[in-house]
Amino acid sequence: MKRDDFGLYRGWGLFIAGAWRPAEDGGAREVIDPATEEILGRIPVATQADLDAALASAQQGLETWRRTSPWDRAAVLRRAADLIRAREQEIGRLMSQETGKPLAQACGETRDAADQFEWYAGETQRIHGQTIEARVPEVRMQIRWEPVGVAAAFSAWNFRTGDRQCRDAVRRCARKRHGP
Repeated sequence: MKRDDFGLYRGWGLFIAGAWRPAEDGGAREVIDPATEEILGRIPVATQADLDAALASAQQGLETWRRTSPWDRAAVLRRAADLIRAREQEIGRLMSQETGKPLAQACGETRDAADQFEWYAGETQRIHGQTIEARVPEVRMQIRWEPVGVAAAFSAWNFRTGDRQCRDAVRRCARKRHGP
């Protein structure tokens, strides 16, 4: 029996270069509700070529992001938080179906993800450089935080929105590094 209450698995796929597409080799796998063992739908399984295409596209997007002011980046992050909060119940129900988590826990994890985006939106507006003395008395050196590159981050199947990758992604958006 197949069930796709949200239409999530129809017409979607890997989001690369601004478009949804299947995996390059057509590979896909079933998503199964662990509580009922119902097949929710099928999702593409990315290949190395898909990952390379996603990273190349992200690198192109980075060129625009680098020129985006901290205040405009903060607005993007706040909008992401607002969108997540507006769909909390929907996201929570879907996450509960896919992972078997209790609905309350899935919704809580969704709120936590929105809070991370909100927090780092504020951090983005508090990015400060640093001026330090050089060896030569009349020279000053300036340290400036800016985006330096893209990364592929993978997330655990059962803790997607609250895991370290989510927080690291938001930190990268904010151009500010905290911790290792």
